[in-house]
Order: sequence, then C-alpha cells, then structure tokens
Amino acid sequence: MFDWHCYGDLKTDFQVQPYWFVKEPFARIIGRPMPQDAAQITAEESLKYKRQVLAEQFGRRRDAVKETSPQTRICFTTPYWGPADPQWVDHPMLAGSDMLLAEFSSEDTMHWRMDIRRPDQRVMGTVMNVHGPMSFEEMLGWARQGCDMSGYLWGTPPVLSLHPEHLAGMEAVKRGFEMIG
Repeated sequence: MFDWHCYGDLKTDFQVQPYWFVKEPFARIIGRPMPQDAAQITAEESLKYKRQVLAEQFGRRRDAVKETSPQTRICFTTPYWGPADPQWVDHPMLAGSDMLLAEFSSEDTMHWRMDIRRPDQRVMGTVMNVHGPMSFEEMLGWARQGCDMSGYLWGTPPVLSLHPEHLAGMEAVKRGFEMIG
C-alpha cells in the first residue's frame, strides 16, 4: 500500500508552486515555461499538471512493483475528499490500482468508488480514523456489499494508548467486526 499518494498537500485544491524541480515537467505538460509567480498558473493548468505528474509517478511505482513481483497487488491511498473530484475522475491510478481505499470513507465517496471500480478491484472503507468511526450500520452495509474494512487511531503520548474520546467508537467497530465475522 502506498499511503497518501497526492501532490503537494492532502487537499486536491493545492496550487502548483514554481519550484526549480517543477520547471521541466511543467513546460513539458503545460506547453509553456513555468511562471515566476504561482498566481500566474491557472487552476486548469494546476489540475492538468498534478493529474499528469501523479499518473507518471503511479505508473513508475506500479511498473517497479509488477516487474519485481508480478502477483503483488497494489493500492494507493489517495485523498478522496468527495465523489468525482476532478483530480481523480478517470485517473490512471484509479483504473490501475488493485484496490480503491480512502482514508475518509464518507457514504458518498464509498458509493462513488463502488460505481467506478473494475470488476476485479476491491474497495476498502476506513471504519475508524481521526474523524471518528463509521456507524455500526454503515460498516455492516458496506461489508455486505463486499467491501473490505480498515481503521486506525492515533495514540496518545507518552505510551500511545487509546484516547478516552475514541472508546465509544472502538466499541462500535469491535461490534461490527464481530458481526462481519
């Protein structure tokens, strides 16, 4: 799993910045020299650039994995903040990943991923994350539709124990996994 595969920031509206390492690919992808000021890069150019750079990075990583271990399945966690985000619609990463996993599994992004997946592609929902748990009913509903489930919590220092505010959510997740079996 390649975690948080994104460009510049987790938010997809991140504007491409005029750094030295962006000059060559920007000119190649956009067809004009990179301006000195980010304000001179249009939203359309920024989106086109990010989509292409992410597609190229994805392709190189996928090819390296498959050349080394053809049977290895790969998954790229990308920031699906909402369904049909222009950064991800028809993106090669979605078609080429073996699983569509999103850190923030809202109902609308789960439906979208179920709608766009290939027949052999898995969809994974994140049942517990820093924003709280899926409800017990949501978790069971997605599991019944064949979705995989994952979850995580950040521990509380110094011993990285579960913070008390997550206890109720953990009980719902535990109950859900027990029911799924």
